[in-house]
Amino acid sequence: MIDILQGQQFNGHTGSVYALAESWKEASFFSGGSDGLLVEWNVQDHLNGKVIAKIPDVIFSICVDEKRPIIYVGTQKGYLFVINTENKLIPRQIQFHTGPLFGICAYQESLFGISGDGLISQFNQEDLKYINSIKVGSVGLRSFFMDKVNEQLFVGDRQGNIFSYHFKSGIVNRLVQIESKKTIFSLNFSTSKNRLILGGMDAQLHYFLLNQDPIIQHSIDAHWYTINSIVNVDSYKLIITGSRDRSIRIWDDITLELIKEISMTKYKAHTHSVNYLLWMEKEKVLLSASDDKTVKSWIINKI
Repeated sequence: MIDILQGQQFNGHTGSVYALAESWKEASFFSGGSDGLLVEWNVQDHLNGKVIAKIPDVIFSICVDEKRPIIYVGTQKGYLFVINTENKLIPRQIQFHTGPLFGICAYQESLFGISGDGLISQFNQEDLKYINSIKVGSVGLRSFFMDKVNEQLFVGDRQGNIFSYHFKSGIVNRLVQIESKKTIFSLNFSTSKNRLILGGMDAQLHYFLLNQDPIIQHSIDAHWYTINSIVNVDSYKLIITGSRDRSIRIWDDITLELIKEISMTKYKAHTHSVNYLLWMEKEKVLLSASDDKTVKSWIINKI
């Protein structure tokens, strides 16, 4: 069984919060959203958020450099902003994509962007020089998950297609299309289980066993509306989902049986769409970002 305690509520954004990322500082994280503010918080201190940068566009994605005090921000207009937190210089702006930059992730020396224009871009992380881009499918991309073990990206598009992109060979494979053919908003991959889990506009959780031929697909009715975010909590063997129906649901990692729901019926939960989830393993804290302009923390204990 698990026990859930409500933690802090982080106020300060003036619009919807769309992105969260863990900081290199202990117990700290970044948030960003429609107001263009990139804010740093400590999970134990909801009163003293620090504005790191004001971006002149809606923030859709955040990626934190693991080696340097640098933050990468992707925006609605497709811009990539690079922010060095050790100086007060104006953030560097790179314009490449023509659609929203829904995802940014780093691997070794490369930085990858996943965009609504259907492209995956690749830049050198050190000097931000353009390396490569590849068109994936015929419509815009909306979600991604990086599998560093197998050196590949999984991406989901607006027609329910899942692709894998092996970034060393450059090979793109179309894996499957969900039956509803609706936009895929969230992806999660378990290397040990070789299992891909996704959620989207059809409000279902779909999971695929990729080591089967043909690929085995299962689906369950998981939420009332779009599933915006999925996180995997290996230490507790849990899958956690956040939805436009304002709820957070916690599932058994093996059986995908519903264990708990965080909603207004029992908790002081979000009053609007839950847009993004972030699990902070060391603190055993789940963070949730919402259209209600807040970030909330949830302390999860296994009992």
